[in-house]
Amino acid sequence: MQILFNLLAVAAILLAIKPIRNSNRIIVAILAFLWLWMGIVYHLMFFTGINKAAYVFGAAYVVQGGLFVFAGLIRSDLSFRHRLNAVTIFGDLLVLYALIIYPFRATSLVMLIRNLRHSVFRVRRQSSRLEFCCGLMSTYRDTSW
Repeated sequence: MQILFNLLAVAAILLAIKPIRNSNRIIVAILAFLWLWMGIVYHLMFFTGINKAAYVFGAAYVVQGGLFVFAGLIRSDLSFRHRLNAVTIFGDLLVLYALIIYPFRATSLVMLIRNLRHSVFRVRRQSSRLEFCCGLMSTYRDTSW
């Protein structure tokens, strides 16, 4: 699903940069889908088992998704344009970080820690403090969808 979500995000960005007919409605439909998915599937169905506050966040996401549908699809009050100014460039950098840098950074860091732990264990078995620290670092649980 993560690949689909990233492709939808890239499609919305491209539609904002180079609009086509009904691009605003397509972007709103993408945003509404992502907000509703986060609210219903992630917060209400998954995260409530971990934290009961997720009910509040899930409800907020569902309301916001409904507002996207109402304002953008029913009333057509939302429009998206890419402009070259400082705010847009900062937003572009945040999007690049979220879609490209962050997923690979997290994955690469976990793999680096795991590889380091295995090579250190082979060379220096006697260092219980190092084993303890590396063991703590490798307890990362991958919960990506």
